[in-house]
Amino acid sequence: AWSLMCRYFPKGCDINAVEVAGSGEMRVCAAEAGEGHTVAMVNWSSEDMAVSLELPYTFSDASVYVYEESGAYRDAEGGLVPSYTGICGDTVYVNVPAQSLTVITDMQ
Repeated sequence: AWSLMCRYFPKGCDINAVEVAGSGEMRVCAAEAGEGHTVAMVNWSSEDMAVSLELPYTFSDASVYVYEESGAYRDAEGGLVPSYTGICGDTVYVNVPAQSLTVITDMQ
């Protein structure tokens, strides 16, 4: 989880709080660095949450990384890989699993 945060919330980025209506068990923050954007969502509840985010910027081919207690998607060398890609637009719908960190980013 920390490797995702360190990679996609780089030194010098602007970090912004994000309000999520209706859930006291979800924390969300966003980062901007140059042309790249990241949204990180931590769900510490015992249930998955469907989240709709309206963003002040537009994602272009963003990737979604999900880190759960059981681990994360990894390649053959053990590096983190996205759960899925191709997120575009300024409104994002994503399922955030229980007890997880979900990161959406178009940073390279």
